[in-house]
Amino acid sequence: HSFPMPIDLGASWIHGPSQANPLVALAARAGITTAVTPDDLVRVYATTGAPLPYSTVDPKETIYDRLTSRARSTAARTGRDMSFQQAMAAQQAGLFNDAVMRYFGAAWTEFDTGAPLDQLSALQGMEDEEFGGTDVIVTNGYDRIFQPLSNGYEIRTGAAVSSISQTASDITVEYSGGTISADAVILTVPLGVLKAGSIQFSPGLSTTKLAAINRVGFGTVNKVVLEFAQATWPSGLQYYGFCRAVGASGRACYAMNVKRLNSRANVLVVIYTGSEAIRLETLSDAQATQDALAGLRPILGATPPALKSSRVTRWKSEAFSKGSYSFAAVGTKATDFDTIARPQGRLYFAGEHTNGAYRGTVHGAYMSGQRAAAEGVATLA
Repeated sequence: HSFPMPIDLGASWIHGPSQANPLVALAARAGITTAVTPDDLVRVYATTGAPLPYSTVDPKETIYDRLTSRARSTAARTGRDMSFQQAMAAQQAGLFNDAVMRYFGAAWTEFDTGAPLDQLSALQGMEDEEFGGTDVIVTNGYDRIFQPLSNGYEIRTGAAVSSISQTASDITVEYSGGTISADAVILTVPLGVLKAGSIQFSPGLSTTKLAAINRVGFGTVNKVVLEFAQATWPSGLQYYGFCRAVGASGRACYAMNVKRLNSRANVLVVIYTGSEAIRLETLSDAQATQDALAGLRPILGATPPALKSSRVTRWKSEAFSKGSYSFAAVGTKATDFDTIARPQGRLYFAGEHTNGAYRGTVHGAYMSGQRAAAEGVATLA
């Protein structure tokens, strides 16, 4: 909220905002405002920094789409799993030697799934579902979504949970401020926290559930938010895409133009995916800011406008997330998300990683919470 328009450091969009999406009604109750961010309002820049003509980019986009569909169908037909990167390269040798194809891989597939291309399953990696409608971005802060959900409830913050133990008659949560005993617990921590073993369970999680937790991937997407004294970048565009030479600095793949959404906001949100998102976390704030500015040189020029403020995310380093959102890694079974979701005694599981059909989305997380709550109520009734 320190920027002229609230900028979400994590989830930003409502994906598939049709009436079938339960998040739409909740967002309306919360007073959330949105705007369409058209995918076609984008200009892609070559490794030299020169803008690429659409006559060059569009045909390659068609090829990338076709190869993606073919990779998925081939994996489904043969039942043989491999990484998405391998599956794409098997169809067209040297595919990702092409800078534009590398851009599509990062800005589209890695951003959408949260997964590095060499870890994403060609068999299960994109077998999730989606609602209809053009994606919209939240323009007044996604944190509003909690207002209609939290009324009447006591929410304790700054209370890190260390263990959850259960008996035949109750379940106890131990946290930094004490303990709470209850009839049931719904656990919504991100998959990264489960993978890290940050919470001790007694009895322990089943071997089947642990195996599924280990197989499902948990990816990282990071942002550098930059506010300038004035906007000197090309207007009218929503996004700017950047082709990178291998080993080049400033390898963010994508930047979003916030000024198109709010005329007072001279703000660019620079997106890092895959291995570049992890690399960003090794940099200091000052270094990360310079890294992002270097990547924006094609649209800012050698002398960018004065920088007023910046913010850097490090989702993998966050103790209570350890990443951004789940994905089907190579070796993931189609049933793994359901296995993670399955109740264990008085312990119920929710979160986007427990909703295989709508993983990696806010609506997927919300739907999983509704499901887990219904399971708990049915058991305790």
